[in-house]
Amino acid sequence: LNRVRELLAEIPHAYWPNQYANRNNPEAHAQGTMAEIDQALRGEVDYLFVATSTTGTASGCASYVRSHRLRTTVVAVDSQGSVLFGGQSGSRKISGLGAGQVLPLAREATVGTVIRVSDLDCVLGCRRLAHREAILAGGSSGGVLEAIRRVASDLPRGANCVAILHDSGTRYLDTVYDDAWVERELGCSPARLRELVGHD
Repeated sequence: LNRVRELLAEIPHAYWPNQYANRNNPEAHAQGTMAEIDQALRGEVDYLFVATSTTGTASGCASYVRSHRLRTTVVAVDSQGSVLFGGQSGSRKISGLGAGQVLPLAREATVGTVIRVSDLDCVLGCRRLAHREAILAGGSSGGVLEAIRRVASDLPRGANCVAILHDSGTRYLDTVYDDAWVERELGCSPARLRELVGHD
């Protein structure tokens, strides 16, 4: 971030979108993401599960929900070790989920509830999705899916749930989808990983 500020000072007319402080971040999700979900499902959304880092998606969607008086509960999925929403700082190996400091947008973010997931949860969610649906999703998406899996039995029967899967798995081929990395960094052997994912 210090280098970004140096470049802004050095380069004439340089622009920094700064997703962590730019009010257009949550506004885009209020006017775009949640508006599209609402229209597609005619307001019939009971729960929206969304990964957090900048908190733009979650807070933008929550803003839309409030302003349109929807019944939707916005569930922020955050990583263990993230300081967002009052969390305790700790080690995080999966990029794109959680934050090490509470930056401007996060200070204003309000959501319905927060579920914290581990790095291994993220891996399992990604691996299950790839195995069962042939979809290669990124780390935060795996976390969202594991959060839903964790609370599924507690949700009202027939509840309409939406999950936003933010990222592609192509940036995670040497981490989330690499058995050696998972064993080295997360202490989960390939055999145990296969057992947890539930391969046939």
